[in-house]
Amino acid sequence: VCITSPTVYIGTEGTNGCPIGYTTMTAAKCQEVAGSYWLGTYSIGDAPRGCWRMDGVTYGYNEHPTGGTNPTYEPVCDVPFVVSTATPSSTPTATPKATATSTPSPVPVPTATPEPTPTPRPTVVGAVPTSTATGTRTRTRTRTHTRSATPTAAPVPVAQSTRSSHTTGESGTNTCPAGYTAMSAAECEAYAGTSWK
Repeated sequence: VCITSPTVYIGTEGTNGCPIGYTTMTAAKCQEVAGSYWLGTYSIGDAPRGCWRMDGVTYGYNEHPTGGTNPTYEPVCDVPFVVSTATPSSTPTATPKATATSTPSPVPVPTATPEPTPTPRPTVVGAVPTSTATGTRTRTRTRTHTRSATPTAAPVPVAQSTRSSHTTGESGTNTCPAGYTAMSAAECEAYAGTSWK
């Protein structure tokens, strides 16, 4: 249950008394409302009964039993305490705390299957082999050369000349030149060959 704070009600100029629902305040309350604009307490018949405000500025209190009206005076009334019957809003429901979810297990990463190592091809004699599995191209030339011994040419037999160095003397002479000797009959026949007579 709540109680609203009291307020004051300023009536209409030229009226006397408070409207229904409001009450005439005490002199002490009127002075409290006036503050530094308080004039004092009076008992006059041409001013509103109770607390009044003159010319919209200064305040005073009229103790006259009936009071009266004045075009420059406004009745100042007290507002009684009001019990609030408003239904309080429902208490908000507390938001449930979020339940911590378990951290999912990491998905295993599939292991890559290694590629099979290529089988090296057999090396053919005289052929260039294929590249190795490491990607480095190796050139290995294996050549098997069987050298047969080159036959040495048989020496051509040189026909031995059956003729010895000779010279023919000058016609009309009877002796051999110097350095030469007369050959025998057999040597002459061999030298003559088929021309022998």
